Amino acid sequence: MNRGDFEAAQAALVSARRGARAIDECPPGWRPGDLGEAYRLQSAVVAELGGGAGWKIAAITPEQRRTLGVPQPIASALPLATMHDASARAAGLRLADFIAPKIECEIAFQLRRDLPARAGEPYSRAEVAAAIEAMRLAIEIVDPRWPAGSGTLAELADGFNNGALV
Repeated sequence: MNRGDFEAAQAALVSARRGARAIDECPPGWRPGDLGEAYRLQSAVVAELGGGAGWKIAAITPEQRRTLGVPQPIASALPLATMHDASARAAGLRLADFIAPKIECEIAFQLRRDLPARAGEPYSRAEVAAAIEAMRLAIEIVDPRWPAGSGTLAELADGFNNGALV
């Protein structure tokens, strides 16, 4: 993806999120060519939206990875502005803030400490378990901005269709 296409895709995604509108087309030049490009675009969009506050994980099982066409589990940063802690107060969401929302039931883990990326060996199950503060039930509002058929990497660049998390 060249710099001009990257910036155009980033601007389109940010505008679509802020304006709650679908993107009419996903030109081939805007589609990430690999996971690295998808994550760079995702990171740029989330940064422009005010930063992330959590992660959405997908493609956990080999079957899910095969279906999505990815070699490993994938993650998406969740923009802080789209996260709502209903344990503190009722989430106030407006239908007008979404394009075509769908609801998914999720299990969320609140960490007591960060697990920063590290080179080499992944975190062990024991290390991850020790970092968990609480497990919560969550509702994800899925709200794709790209048109259907844009591909897994384009969806990953767009937060894997996340609209909000309660």
